[in-house]
Amino acid sequence: MPVFMHKYIDRIVNVVGDGNCGFQTVLALLGKGEDDHKLVRLELIEELMNHKDSYMGVFGDEIKFESVNEAFVPCLDAYAPISKWMRFTKIGHLIACAYGMVCIDLTRYCFSGTFFPLCTTPPINFDDHTMCVGWLTKSKHFVQVYLKPGCLVPPTSLEWALHHTEAADTWPDHFVDRMHNFERSNNIKKESNAEKSIIEPLIDLAGESSFDVFFYFQSVIYALYNIAI
Repeated sequence: MPVFMHKYIDRIVNVVGDGNCGFQTVLALLGKGEDDHKLVRLELIEELMNHKDSYMGVFGDEIKFESVNEAFVPCLDAYAPISKWMRFTKIGHLIACAYGMVCIDLTRYCFSGTFFPLCTTPPINFDDHTMCVGWLTKSKHFVQVYLKPGCLVPPTSLEWALHHTEAADTWPDHFVDRMHNFERSNNIKKESNAEKSIIEPLIDLAGESSFDVFFYFQSVIYALYNIAI
């Protein structure tokens, strides 16, 4: 998680690390315990299939859609294989839509993001409709993150900008200043890292998974998109 965000975190709560930690984390943040990750999986399948046309546009084609759907199907083994792990950066909007929540994902590099529902109008009280997960890259594990009121939040993703409906237009309005401050703090960190990179490499992408590398470059594209508009 970004170092500059540490002072905005009230507490972090762990969950069992059995390959289902992402779904257990979401379940716990919803106040439903953390013992039935299958419940979240099945609810996400229901959300996906009930709005297939919309999510086909988000994911791009039938193959990617079916890949996401298959990843949600509960695994019979005690430990879920990598193919069944939650990819929050890929399905954050789906989780936001299924539960009517603002979903914040905190992780390293430029991967942090805020995910809003795509089709519904925002609530009056955002405090009751916001959850935050933390992705620990080195241990490849999700945890519950409880943020302090008024904390910084990362920007929303390009997918929301491209695929949300008019009804959902105002979801980010409540967070605009906090997103700008997150970006400002993130840029300061980048400048500091750039100075250090004169002596040592900034990021060793060779040590990251192909999934992390993909979303690293996606974040660069998103930054260029923001500049363009």
